[in-house]
Amino acid sequence: MILDKNKIKQIFFQNVDLIQLVDEETQKQILQVAMEEDIAILEGVWSKISEKLQREYLAEILAMDEFDDSFFISSLWCATKKHVQEDNPEIFIEMFRQIHKDNDYMETVMENTSENLIGNIINLLLQLDDLQSLPISPLIAERIISTTNCNIPIVLTIKDASELSVGQLEQLESVLEIEFIKIDNSKYTIDMYKACRRKIDEKVEGLDLQANLGNPNREKYIFCQIIKRLANDISYDYELEKREKNEEAKSDESENARNLVGGLLNGRCVCVGYAEIIRNVLACCGIECINIGGDEHMWNQVKLDEEWFNMDFTWDRKRIVKMEPPQYLLKSDEDFKGHNATFYERKKCSRTIPENELIGYIYEQQFQITPQHIANVTRNFCNRQPGVLQSGISKFRDSLTISKGDTMEK
Repeated sequence: MILDKNKIKQIFFQNVDLIQLVDEETQKQILQVAMEEDIAILEGVWSKISEKLQREYLAEILAMDEFDDSFFISSLWCATKKHVQEDNPEIFIEMFRQIHKDNDYMETVMENTSENLIGNIINLLLQLDDLQSLPISPLIAERIISTTNCNIPIVLTIKDASELSVGQLEQLESVLEIEFIKIDNSKYTIDMYKACRRKIDEKVEGLDLQANLGNPNREKYIFCQIIKRLANDISYDYELEKREKNEEAKSDESENARNLVGGLLNGRCVCVGYAEIIRNVLACCGIECINIGGDEHMWNQVKLDEEWFNMDFTWDRKRIVKMEPPQYLLKSDEDFKGHNATFYERKKCSRTIPENELIGYIYEQQFQITPQHIANVTRNFCNRQPGVLQSGISKFRDSLTISKGDTMEK
């Protein structure tokens, strides 16, 4: 049965998941119509058709002049099932020769490459002395080690610090020549990355990340402990901001204030540095977090206990240090005022954590309540809110169990 082209466009191009429900002959008709359309349509259809049709039509599509560009070839590669890659290694090696010239697509391509094909690609790059053009993940680096002896400097590329511990890096550098480590757009020497990663480990130290796995608010507690630690350890670099306005800042100072180095190693950074540090530290706690930016400012969105929330650590850091109610932490889109995101893909945030609940997460529950903690509360609330102070101390005293000989610092 031959389907009408307009019906194909109306039914299957609007909902490509339906393609998987029809027989192979119908899929072929859908694919042939898609080949007459633009790249986006063809890419969507291609990912849903059978492996048999992918093998049959791959060479024909690659030969079409209108689809001869790195963007489409990389998209086609990622949408092709991995078994097809292993069946047609020669075709994919040729595709790779074109794609690898454009580094923007390489990381995604390698994530969607079959294990068998990775070995062939590594050997090709070694022959071309071009391994440096490929963003190497720790997983691919291990594959290089098992595939060949490599003495070409490589760039080790990771999405966040959770992908590469200090121990893993030391193992890799013992057998590979690593030029630097790249996270997002920032490059780190090996020693610099190790220092930053150790600082991240310090921020996470003492948190039982596996405890209370059934607690519906478990990630919120972990998140708030991390936020409090960062707030007390990393200040905003107003001096650098002033020098930048006067065009007096050194380039490495400005760069470090916007990556992991400034805040973690020097204790000072600007908003971009805060956002990147939070993203990486939370990743090491198993918490998903992304950077959001716009209007020369950067902040985060964080996924806690299956919900996405807006947060701006830069605008709330001082409040957290003073143990005041945050105004820009764990907010819905509606309640997150003054932020106009112009780049990075945003997540929909539909709920705000109530202030009293948030204060409980940050300042009371899941923190070790010590005499020093009581003293901090006293100093911050004594002159401003004596009524709140008395109520807070009463609650703390009720929850404390003080061992014999312990004294409360006043």
